[in-house]
Amino acid sequence: MTQDPNGFLFATAVVAGCRGCGEHFPSGDSLSDTDDTGETIVERCCSGMKGRPVPANGSTDVTVRGTFSVEFVYDESSSAVFTLTDSADADVPLGDVHFSDHGRSAWFQAAAPLQPSTSYTLTVRYSCDKSAPIKFTTSATGEEVAPEDFLGQAYALDLASAVIIQPSGVNTLLGSLLGQLEQSIVFVPQAYAPDTRGLTFYGGLASPDGTQDLCQPTFDLPATSYLEDPFFEIDAPDGLTLSIGGVDVSLLDLTLTGAFSPDAARIDGVGVSATIDTRTLAPTLGDLLGGATDDSAARDLIGQFTAGAVSCVPCPVSGPLEEGDFCLTLIAQNAVANKVDWPLARVTPEDVAANATCAPPAP
Repeated sequence: MTQDPNGFLFATAVVAGCRGCGEHFPSGDSLSDTDDTGETIVERCCSGMKGRPVPANGSTDVTVRGTFSVEFVYDESSSAVFTLTDSADADVPLGDVHFSDHGRSAWFQAAAPLQPSTSYTLTVRYSCDKSAPIKFTTSATGEEVAPEDFLGQAYALDLASAVIIQPSGVNTLLGSLLGQLEQSIVFVPQAYAPDTRGLTFYGGLASPDGTQDLCQPTFDLPATSYLEDPFFEIDAPDGLTLSIGGVDVSLLDLTLTGAFSPDAARIDGVGVSATIDTRTLAPTLGDLLGGATDDSAARDLIGQFTAGAVSCVPCPVSGPLEEGDFCLTLIAQNAVANKVDWPLARVTPEDVAANATCAPPAP
């Protein structure tokens, strides 16, 4: 049994009995109650953090616009306090803190970009007067990068490096889904307009050895501003469709962010925010659904996997599918897109139609 700082709860619990964590007081706070016989029962103070926080203590390559995330054992939405200090112990302002519906996951960013190659301490304080200091150092990404250093260069997104912020609790399930992506998502910054400092990208799919799928059209992303060199943010309200396991999965209301490293060898801090229609996931999840293919199959699996902690929200109209509560909000942060020596040719739908090696689309 864990002794509290003043020993009082420990001594009382030995005499009167102690209820297990969360059995009576879900918050995990130190509280007492009486049982049916009138005997005092003390709730142990046993709140805590679970998993590895982001960033992990001792990290040395944290992006200056990275997202911090922490998971707790209990609902800490009304008790957790987060503070960030620099190497001189000066406070660094944080932006808004967001909690999951069940209050056990929190994520946030600094109010302004951190300094490159600088040490910081993030302190997490939560119920039971507990605290955890997380020391980390930012990477060099944040210094200005000339467009000529990256224009025309292909960058392959490393999905395994992403931290799934939302929906919380489904990292394993989404990891299984993303593991079925047989092709890499490749982005190419294609043009820069010096007068407006506008930047445009196109992208496509390639196999792990860099072979491009010429039967998949490449996609264009909306122009973005490069005024905050080396950072960019792309808003694509029409979304992006990916082929996962031979099934088209659409990322709706897509926002894509990142920053070029000083040597332009990678794009750091890649963030993806989008809405996923779970009705399109059933064929991809396959055995995990036990053969179920109806509209609610993937949604029901996610609900079971998270014991009801994650639920879907109404979808916008998506092609032939009608509206309904089948959509998940996806927020993935802190991913990396590495520079690759893969040529990525522009491929239009007309090119695919004229390619005799491509199978015609299903009627």
